Amino acid sequence: MAVYHREGNKTEKKAAWPVRLLRYLFPWKGDRPKDIIFKLIFLAAIICFVVCACQLGSYWLDCMKSDETVNSLQNLISSSPDTSSGAQGEAQGPEESKFERLYALNSDFVGWVSIEGTKLDQPVMQTQSPEYYLRRGFDKKYSINGTPFVDHRTLIGEGNVFHDHTIIYGHNMRSGRLFGSIKDFRNLEVYQAHPTLQFDTIYGDGEYKIIGAMVVNFNPDKGSVFNYHLVSDFEDEQAFNDFISEVHERSFIWTGVDVEYGDKLLTLSTCTDDDEDQRFALVARRVREGEDATVDISQAKANPSPKQ
Repeated sequence: MAVYHREGNKTEKKAAWPVRLLRYLFPWKGDRPKDIIFKLIFLAAIICFVVCACQLGSYWLDCMKSDETVNSLQNLISSSPDTSSGAQGEAQGPEESKFERLYALNSDFVGWVSIEGTKLDQPVMQTQSPEYYLRRGFDKKYSINGTPFVDHRTLIGEGNVFHDHTIIYGHNMRSGRLFGSIKDFRNLEVYQAHPTLQFDTIYGDGEYKIIGAMVVNFNPDKGSVFNYHLVSDFEDEQAFNDFISEVHERSFIWTGVDVEYGDKLLTLSTCTDDDEDQRFALVARRVREGEDATVDISQAKANPSPKQ
């Protein structure tokens, strides 16, 4: 309701508060040019704040949903099937494995990757469509976090048979979720606290000894290139040794873990925070049949000048 007040010999109509608020926020008839500029800048700032707040809220909601999904999936993993014979256990198939209920929910599921004591504890997917799970959750619905996945050309077969080199891709989340925590392995102390990782598949369990942690460039205009992501099998022993030599030269740490031709390699690959042409890769080799999975971390040391 309008309010009238007397000033001198004239009566003015005072606008209601909503109108006064609009006049304060938005350019209005009679405003001076500098007032209009100020209001436009102020409005732009408000819009930016609201958009950023909505995006941040959506991000954290998606993170919370992803965490809840992972927790619920973990509860579906059965502890009854015995798949731990020696270093690499073998299950008869996905329907008989400890992951049978997860596989029944989504047949794209192929395994579970984890590093004990870190935030990395995730299902792993595989489809014939490259990067299908880059922005999809386990339920195949949109998720900014996505779900770790292996390339569609990668063999994960019955009897826990693999290619020579398996790569699992996952997002580098600043919160440390998914593969956000593997970047910490550039530090010797982090490696010494977590020298192994686990990749259990629908066909059997697998423990891996970490052999390197590196930042790799894919753009020849920016330096030396190492296309580890293009390698799934090695032509011969020399090709294998060349690959391992590149890993050792580029790694931030020398783990002291021995590697020999015939070992199965596993790489966790994620983006870096610095350059879209770079990737951070954590490389490991599978524990051999009958081998002790314990790692002598006293042999590890920092690489003073990793190749980059």
